[in-house]
Amino acid sequence: MKKVLITGITGQDGIFLTNTIINNQEDYYIHGISRNKNSNTFFEKLKSLGLNDFSRIKIDEVNLLNEADVNEYLQYVSPSFIYNLAGPSSVYKSFQNPDEVSLQINGIFDNLINSMIKNNNFPNFFQASSSEMFGDNGKEYQDETGIFLPNSPYAASKLQVHKKIQKLRQEYDFKLVSGIMFNHESELRTKEYLIMKIINYAKNLQTVKNSLTLGSLDYVRDWSFAGDIANCMYSLNENNINEDFVIGSGKGKKILDILEIIFSEVNKEWEEFVEIDSSLLRIGDPKVLVANPKKLFTSLNWKPELNFESLILRCFKLSN
Repeated sequence: MKKVLITGITGQDGIFLTNTIINNQEDYYIHGISRNKNSNTFFEKLKSLGLNDFSRIKIDEVNLLNEADVNEYLQYVSPSFIYNLAGPSSVYKSFQNPDEVSLQINGIFDNLINSMIKNNNFPNFFQASSSEMFGDNGKEYQDETGIFLPNSPYAASKLQVHKKIQKLRQEYDFKLVSGIMFNHESELRTKEYLIMKIINYAKNLQTVKNSLTLGSLDYVRDWSFAGDIANCMYSLNENNINEDFVIGSGKGKKILDILEIIFSEVNKEWEEFVEIDSSLLRIGDPKVLVANPKKLFTSLNWKPELNFESLILRCFKLSN
């Protein structure tokens, strides 16, 4: 039985990826590492996706910032595939603790790679990179050859790892994929994320006392369904690929588009409830950030199955 290691497994991406792997491979066993010790919530969310057999899934507690622990753990698991989804996910919080964010993103990656080398075990490796690395580089559509201008500690740390992967490919016979992922959402997101924040507000209009404050309505982003992105990660790692890939839909939508869909579901005019405060915007944020996934679509023959409107409606209908 082949072993799969997923770091950060209890996050949105880890849940969808686990569901994808279990449903597609009968002879794979998944080891997951998470900072969240309460695995019950993880399995409850898997149930919400229709998965009920957890016999090939195990959640382990490992300090990924301790190289000795990681080395011992990789010896024990001896995975054929690694998906590194661990680390902080909030761009905004990275400004509060930049050194800690850098330590986590770089430290986890370094410990995994160093342990692979030490154990002489080179599983197919998917690294969760971020479109935040592009920053405001003057281009509306971003591909694998784009200019990187990170404008946050989070983005800078992700770029450091991205560059390490490119160097490692030259030194070792690794199958390393740096997946530069654009915005991807689902009903599993917490209320601090934009789409779920708007949905939560709209569903509670009768009890909210304040306006919904947003930084802009005109910012354009490339939003995809997290389940589709998980399918893409899985396909990339399964196909022994050793390259960088931009992962997104290739279609940009405004924040305004989100508002219109959600408030239409509650039969209200969003203009009555929304206030704009541009001070909420980060300096250097691009107004438009959309993927150019031509390489991905051509090489993998993959495209998102859920379109933007269907994604928003899914999040609205399935959110608590």
